[in-house]
Order: sequence, then C-alpha cells, then structure tokens
Amino acid sequence: MNVLLADQHQTVHVGLRSLIYSMWPNVSMKEASAINEVVALISDGDFDLAIIDISLPGGENLEELIGLLALETAIVVFSDNETDVNRIQKMLLVGAVQFLPPKTSLLEIRNRLEILFA
Repeated sequence: MNVLLADQHQTVHVGLRSLIYSMWPNVSMKEASAINEVVALISDGDFDLAIIDISLPGGENLEELIGLLALETAIVVFSDNETDVNRIQKMLLVGAVQFLPPKTSLLEIRNRLEILFA
C-alpha cells in the first residue's frame, strides 16, 4: 500500500500517520504540506490512497489535480471548513471517493478506509 498524506497541520499528520500505520504496518507513506510538494510526489510514484486537505497552500486548482490523480488513486479529501459545499461537491465529481467533514473521529476514518479497501 502506497499512501500520500497531504495537510499543512502537523497534528493532523501525526494522527493520520499513526492510524494508517496501525491499519497497514508495511505501508509506504509520503507526506506533503503544500500543493507543489503533492505534485512532485505524484510525479515520482504511484499511490493507492491519497488523503488531501482541500485548503492546502497553493491548492486553488486542486480539482484539476484530483481529476488526474483519481484515474489511478483512491482520493479522500477533508477540510476544517465544511462551508465550501460547492468546492467539496466539485472534488467528489472529479474523482474524490470520500469527503471527511471536520471533527471526523479517527475511528470513523478507519472504518471508512476499511470499507474503501475491503
């Protein structure tokens, strides 16, 4: 399992990293904190799963990137701001498979990922 974790907040990285390693101990994980880092990482490798914060710095055109990445990767998007419903819907339309609302528990994220990769 190859996973890309993209978020600008270190605490989110720590929580999701711990969760993912508990689910898939042999995972290969790459991390990014800005959209330019995401682009560099996806150009270097294939990912089975990408978990991406829609408010990443430089992510104004994230929908286009998700549309391309979704051809080969399961994409889960999240945000700490649930009010941008139109943008969230666009992400789902272009290929994101799930949206994680703010305050989604780690247990719920685990359940969703288990279903996604069952």
